[in-house]
Amino acid sequence: MERTICSTAVGSATANAVAYVGFQNKVSGGSPVIYVYGPATNVNMELKPKGPLGWVTVNGEDIVGVNKTQTLTGKTIDLAGNTLTGTVAEFNTALLDGDFATATDVAGKLTAPTITATKTSAYSAAVSEVVMCNATSAAFTVTLPTGVADKSRVVVKKVDSSTNVVTVATSGSDVFNSSGSGITTLSLALMNQALTAQYHAADAVWVVINTDIPLTQTDARYVTQTGGTVTSPKVLTSIKDAAGSTLIDFSQATRSASKNYIGLNNGSDAGGAPYLYVSGTSTTANFELKPLGANGRVTILGIEVFPRQKVSVTTATTLGAVGDYVVFIGVGGVVTLPTAVNNTSRYMLVNESGSAATISTTSSQTINGSTTLTIPDGESRSVIANLSGAWRTV
Repeated sequence: MERTICSTAVGSATANAVAYVGFQNKVSGGSPVIYVYGPATNVNMELKPKGPLGWVTVNGEDIVGVNKTQTLTGKTIDLAGNTLTGTVAEFNTALLDGDFATATDVAGKLTAPTITATKTSAYSAAVSEVVMCNATSAAFTVTLPTGVADKSRVVVKKVDSSTNVVTVATSGSDVFNSSGSGITTLSLALMNQALTAQYHAADAVWVVINTDIPLTQTDARYVTQTGGTVTSPKVLTSIKDAAGSTLIDFSQATRSASKNYIGLNNGSDAGGAPYLYVSGTSTTANFELKPLGANGRVTILGIEVFPRQKVSVTTATTLGAVGDYVVFIGVGGVVTLPTAVNNTSRYMLVNESGSAATISTTSSQTINGSTTLTIPDGESRSVIANLSGAWRTV
């Protein structure tokens, strides 16, 4: 049986009242009701505590008023049916996540980082920017801001395929990654390479939290491969060491289907010797080791290797200082040997002039103790320099 306990006004009286609070008990299983009744059609019900710090509680849980705050634990907020408002600082504090550094109190919405217009020259980045960089015309620097709010982020991205580098630099006393690192610049060298840096205000450090290096670009520096076959070799101009010094230079290398080229073969087993070889379309092709400059040397295990040169002499000629020479002396040919000092070359002198040939020296050096050597017609002599700077026949 349901019973209404009170059907008249309770508490303070209001003149001409037309809405009253009622109390109604329920039978077993029913819920007692506090309700509003009276002649009015739509009337709100207010539960009003005493004093500005009073609370209304239901089953021990506080009911938060419009102008009140409350710590929520284990609660779910339906963002689809609610609007969150506040300043950037309030969102960062409440959510404890630097990703919300772009929150705005405009209409209570969150905004994404700003993608800038493509930059082609030096630029000073702002917080929450994605700086798009095209260095096709020339390399340039993007400078990060200093003294910004903790957890601020900046993204810098290189979007061109040139070899020009985009440099990302800190400003003021800021550094990258750790206090005292001394690192103030980083480089973006590949197309679509990017970095994301987040500011740690306590240490004045920009921490790189992401480096986007596309695998397509790292692979493209070497070869494009299809079905296990290298189809489009990339031009490799040099091999350098960690300090950037050139170890092997390929800048003058030439290879095409109609020419010969150098191959490298590693030893097939522990006892096999690796070797360089000539390959290509020719049936026979020489292999040349070419030193730099007129005085350059080619050595193997410290022993000098002489490139053999055949020379025909029909005028007054001073022979070169480097090489393995076979000199054919013709009519009118007058031969002078170069200096014997530090000379490791060999000279085979063949007289085909029709008369005796006289060989002279430089700086009055001697050949077998004399300043000249006579070679009869039709004969030959080989000469080398000794350790004392003089010539000897062998």
